[in-house]
Amino acid sequence: GELVSDFPIIHREHRTGAVLSAVVLSKWLVFAAVAVIEAGLMTGAFVARRPGPVYSNALPPLAELFCDLAALTITAMSLGLLISSLARKLEQAVALVTLASITQIALNGVTAQLSPFLNGISVLLPDRWGLAAAASSVDLDRISLPPHKPPDALWQHTSVQWATDLIALAVLAVGYAVLATLVLRSRMRPRAPRREVRARAARQPWHPT
Repeated sequence: GELVSDFPIIHREHRTGAVLSAVVLSKWLVFAAVAVIEAGLMTGAFVARRPGPVYSNALPPLAELFCDLAALTITAMSLGLLISSLARKLEQAVALVTLASITQIALNGVTAQLSPFLNGISVLLPDRWGLAAAASSVDLDRISLPPHKPPDALWQHTSVQWATDLIALAVLAVGYAVLATLVLRSRMRPRAPRREVRARAARQPWHPT
């Protein structure tokens, strides 16, 4: 609800010269820091009463799991900013976030086997890549009972695949933030009232084709 709630303030500041990209970036940096803290809390809660992960690709297992959760949380926050820029009211933002959450749970690659079409949609969502990064880190195909079948190519326990998953999350995070800026910029453009547009169209000379 950050951008949708502050839209009147952002609109007023933009009219006085505030740069929209700087506004979005400042909010993104603040919430990215909050997301990293949340990822740390989730990692600590995960290993508080159970052994931590045994396998990893490049970093110590616990540190790598934290990186996966931090990347996923930051990307999900970026999607939230995009949703907030699209919504006209807070209620719309809440509804869109709920829809996005349900969609990601359905298309995360664990809940159900994905067809090629659904897999093409899922790669545009953070949860698909974030879960894949964590699965690659902990070698989920090896430790899960029963094994995940058929094997998911994004879960391969290799440094290359793990890095690919994280890069995809980074691309999505940047893309969401850029799209949020573009959406806000389009909403800042002055638009003529409908009556004025209709009157202007009525004054246009008619040319037969």
